[in-house]
Amino acid sequence: MAGASLLPRALGPLGRVLDFRGRSRRADFWPYMVLLFGLYLAGVIAVVGIGSLAMGSMVTPMYLLTGALALLAVAATVRRLHDVGWSGWWVGAYVLMMLGFIVFFFYWRYVLIPATPFGEPGAMFRLAPLFIAFSAVMNGLGLWVLILCLLDGMPGANRHGPDPKGRSAP
Repeated sequence: MAGASLLPRALGPLGRVLDFRGRSRRADFWPYMVLLFGLYLAGVIAVVGIGSLAMGSMVTPMYLLTGALALLAVAATVRRLHDVGWSGWWVGAYVLMMLGFIVFFFYWRYVLIPATPFGEPGAMFRLAPLFIAFSAVMNGLGLWVLILCLLDGMPGANRHGPDPKGRSAP
């Protein structure tokens, strides 16, 4: 009986696809995230399958798929953080850290390393401590957002809107 209500819960947030305002409860958030992950996996399988048949580039469809689903996930996560009383900018900070990490990685890998003489020992690892520290901060921030998404929402209204469960403040 509980499985029958899972699909409507997963599809419920689709009515607020790019809405960054308001609150979302855990019971709506997690099935929606599982749905997005399933769509991502199906898209990856389709893109890889079509790409291997057509012998074409898979990069652009993968970027489009990842970007679209990430935007949907960010909007839902912002609403989930609003439910626990935190600012959605925590998700924005994580996304900025992730984008900075990607830029830093590609700069490190494709600009700094090839610019060093081939025989220079340790050229690849010169910035490794900075790379590891950046990664640790980014992953710590992601873990913090995950923990906040696991918490129960604040009872009653908060600055982001009324309680989606209809509870009154204690």
